Amino acid sequence: MANIALRAARQAADYLVRSVDRIDELDIQTKSPNDFVSDVDRTAEAIIVDQIRETYPDHQILAEE
Repeated sequence: MANIALRAARQAADYLVRSVDRIDELDIQTKSPNDFVSDVDRTAEAIIVDQIRETYPDHQILAEE
């Protein structure tokens, strides 16, 4: 399980690093006062969840980008 988690984290990190240069293109939304989320946050979360589901399709996942 730890290897799967590490692989998912690395893939999400690769995506985040590639996204650093496009800060001006981010779609940022306010979830609540002083709590923001961007499309990059949501995509990174999706990468992690997809990796986990690929190996453990029956697991339940609770995520908060």
